[in-house]
Amino acid sequence: MGFYPIIIATKLDKLKRSQVQKNLKALKTSLGVVKDTIVIPFSAVTKQGKEEILDLIDQICED
Repeated sequence: MGFYPIIIATKLDKLKRSQVQKNLKALKTSLGVVKDTIVIPFSAVTKQGKEEILDLIDQICED
């Protein structure tokens, strides 16, 4: 379609650290994402991933 989505995977705080990569891989597989699609795990509770999201927004706005 001519655009590249950015996926924000919420509810990161619900997973154990050992489960994160496994679940991200399952998410990418189930959505059928292409190789270079950006997937950012995020938790509103712990704010993990917040800086990465804000940095990405800044980068996009600069372009």
